[in-house]
Amino acid sequence: MASKNKNNRKILFFTVFTLFMIMATIRAFSFFSDNAKSFLYVGTYTGGESEGIYIYEMDNQTGELSFHYVQKGINNPSYLAIDKSQNLLFAVSEVSDFDKSRTGAVSAFKIESTQQTLQPLNFVKSGGANPCYVSLVENSKTIFVANYTGGNVSSIQYDERGLIDDSRVTIQHQGSGPNKERQEAPHAHFIAPGPSDKYIYAVDLGIDKVNIYKSRDGEFTKHDPGFVKINSGAGPRHMAFHPSEKFAYVLGELDAQIYAYNYNPKTGGLDSLGSYPTLPADFTEFNKCADIHIHPNGNFIYASNRGHNSIVIYKIDTKTGELSFVGHESVRGDWPRNFVIHPDGKFLLVANKNSSNVVVFEIDAETGKLNFTGEDEKIPEPVCLKFY
Repeated sequence: MASKNKNNRKILFFTVFTLFMIMATIRAFSFFSDNAKSFLYVGTYTGGESEGIYIYEMDNQTGELSFHYVQKGINNPSYLAIDKSQNLLFAVSEVSDFDKSRTGAVSAFKIESTQQTLQPLNFVKSGGANPCYVSLVENSKTIFVANYTGGNVSSIQYDERGLIDDSRVTIQHQGSGPNKERQEAPHAHFIAPGPSDKYIYAVDLGIDKVNIYKSRDGEFTKHDPGFVKINSGAGPRHMAFHPSEKFAYVLGELDAQIYAYNYNPKTGGLDSLGSYPTLPADFTEFNKCADIHIHPNGNFIYASNRGHNSIVIYKIDTKTGELSFVGHESVRGDWPRNFVIHPDGKFLLVANKNSSNVVVFEIDAETGKLNFTGEDEKIPEPVCLKFY
């Protein structure tokens, strides 16, 4: 009798185990089926052929892009930010005369997640001329905007519906730099929260500084230390924090250097680790750097060169934060602005503004090198790439 009960328990166990494995397989298949494609949102300049914000489907296995939708009726949506928790998209209008004022604008859209189309909600003034960067702190429903020509940064709230409040906190930067053509005044080019959203970092090309602010309840105020000084004439443009939250990297647009820093989570301060060139030593032609990103695995960092028309690749020493050169990859186009790494780390996509194309590369997970997939999509004046 005991032997029979033992056999029955074995049969029951294997039956339950088999059913569990079948259900797990079904769930896994459903997961990968549901995630066979990603949606790519493309911000553009609309002075020529572009009609607004473009949405493309991307095959997550091959990197192939296919047109899905275009949201018309927004002027120069050059940079985008997505609140994934609420299916919201925010876009700057990089203009200097919105509503007959010396300012640009920020627009809010609801993402219809089933159809991946955009429903316009509202728009407000950005607080300064030619806003060129927008980022979010989703927990506090806060939008941060860098106004390039205005030389200032703004903090704006939005509600649970996605509607943007028409009031804002704006902080004006002060100073200038040695480059009389590009640094005659402040030019805020980037603003985003650091690790844990505790501090806000505003990179200003015109004054060679990364200004540091405290973030609390959706607002931001001055902090001590108040800034990090970059090399004179560097023209800092964008920055990226390492996934380990130990290091930060700032890209100099004018001097073609990547500046590495230790990040202090207690003070928000940045301590220099040195700098690394984005260009070959023998390249002497005109160049301006644009964008910088770190691979999700934390092992590699990439930056774009406009002029040399390349992506520079460095390997990151995850213990020290120091960089070692890997190589350059041609972007197969002209004037690479923003680029984006797919969330799973498999692909890197580049927006070539002047040649109006978006190019897809596969990332070698071992070396960090980029392999052209053959995917080269014509999109008018692409500036910003964001995955939903």
